[in-house]
Amino acid sequence: GKVVNSHVESFLDGTLVLEVDEKDHDDEEARREMARILKELKQKHPDKEVEQLIELANYQVLSQQQKSRAFYRIQATRLMTGAGNILKRHAADQARKAVSMHEVNCEVADNDPISKVFFEQGTYQCLENCGTVALTIARRGGDLTKTISVDFRTEDGTANAGSDYEFTEGTVVFKPGEMQKEIRVGIIDDDIFEEDENFLVHLSNVKMLSEEGEDGVLEVNHIATVACLGSPATATVTI
Repeated sequence: GKVVNSHVESFLDGTLVLEVDEKDHDDEEARREMARILKELKQKHPDKEVEQLIELANYQVLSQQQKSRAFYRIQATRLMTGAGNILKRHAADQARKAVSMHEVNCEVADNDPISKVFFEQGTYQCLENCGTVALTIARRGGDLTKTISVDFRTEDGTANAGSDYEFTEGTVVFKPGEMQKEIRVGIIDDDIFEEDENFLVHLSNVKMLSEEGEDGVLEVNHIATVACLGSPATATVTI
């Protein structure tokens, strides 16, 4: 994590030299735009983690490219028919090129001695009338026979809890052998045309649990090196 942050922070400070393929002018422009957005966000939100800044930058790129609800609905149709989300892939691709994402993203091998918990993807999208949006939390590496818990909590972006979505918080428990868990956040449809808005969902407080307590009650094992947050630990939901 420290090495990752130092790389990204040096990028935000403008001291990291980007390798630019001169043959691909569009990619070069996209990387420059991502660099500009990241630096602006760093100035506006100096207290936010690097991973959160990257997710916000991804959202901003999506917003700039996604001007109309008509195009949004086309994307939703493609998602339902399995064609994939072009915008999401493009934004993620540009973020990887702008900031060495193989270093920023916590690559976790199955034989990693430390269990890492993170969102399976950093950006989610749904129509305002979708009812709920499902986010997938993944667990990789470490001892899969152990029980791990992680807290989650929503935070306003341009969307507001209570009027655009339902404030949601809780704890997810990965039982032995479980590698994926799904959480859902309610989306409020007010039938009023609105520009696309977003909110964040944060993961925190990863704990390794054991069933050695009385009456089988789960107890917290405070060995911090056994389980930790991976990346992305924050997901951006666009509605």
